[in-house]
Amino acid sequence: MVKLNGKVQKKWREYDVRVFLIVKPTEIHNLDPDLLNELQLVTLKVKPLRERKEDIASLITYFIDKVKDMNPRIAKHQIEILDYLKKQELECNVLEMMRIIENYAIE
Repeated sequence: MVKLNGKVQKKWREYDVRVFLIVKPTEIHNLDPDLLNELQLVTLKVKPLRERKEDIASLITYFIDKVKDMNPRIAKHQIEILDYLKKQELECNVLEMMRIIENYAIE
């Protein structure tokens, strides 16, 4: 029996559940072997951002759209942000790029 919305449910329900597990290759040995056997593993290899310069413009546009609520004027500075980040030796990852844009929006 399971409580759902404060009521005890006696019926069995079937759910379609998908589990996404993101693990660094060096940490996969820390996972339970039984869990690994049950999961269908797919390995995705993604190049670092510094090797995907063609993705920078679309990522900046996406992140600026996300932070427009914090600072609607940020859209006016999109080209300036794009130029700044393209000139940088991008040692940052996508998360760090998002934080740079969020910080720009806050200022």
